Amino acid sequence: MTDDAHNNSTIDDQFGDALECYQKGQINAAYVICMAILSQEQEHAASLHLLGLILCQTGDLQDAISRLEAAVKADNGNADFWNSLGVISQTGGFFDKAQHAFEQAILCRNDFAEANNNLGTLFYARGIFVDALGAFKQAIKYRPAYANAHYNLATTLQTLGQREECLEAYMHLLYIDPGHAAGFFGLGQALVDLGQTSAAAMAFEHLISSIPQP
Repeated sequence: MTDDAHNNSTIDDQFGDALECYQKGQINAAYVICMAILSQEQEHAASLHLLGLILCQTGDLQDAISRLEAAVKADNGNADFWNSLGVISQTGGFFDKAQHAFEQAILCRNDFAEANNNLGTLFYARGIFVDALGAFKQAIKYRPAYANAHYNLATTLQTLGQREECLEAYMHLLYIDPGHAAGFFGLGQALVDLGQTSAAAMAFEHLISSIPQP
């Protein structure tokens, strides 16, 4: 084994340890290992990405974004890295940066349902409802049973006043996820909007009955 191969093997093993610590909630240990890796290989993309996620959890959004930007620079074709950058940028209120990141994630992997859904939530937050609608539909196209995207689609249709389509979207959501509490509330609202008050009452009663009693 060459020295380079040995070093890569060692770094890969270290990253595996960091990832395992992160998944177990051992954030400090994961942070220390990532920093050790980056002291050996400054552009180790996976470690930069994981470090960004760790820093986000500790509340250091600016440094998290910087690390994620370094990760996508080191591995520009990684859709997951771009999506993470988008999520954390949106969390920090950097909407332009988030939109660019989600669009890059989709360019890398056009059937990336989560990135399409995230782009939709960003458009919705910016009041660009028609574009949000399109993004949620794309997410559902690529993952038909994606409950969160169905809920977001229904909410956007409700905002746009497309009442019949909204009702259909909520019903589809509840077919996929019969226990979706927010979906039942939205269904009730959609039925009220259509003047179907008796059916709306049944939806709200179902929601109330599903709430665990103390």
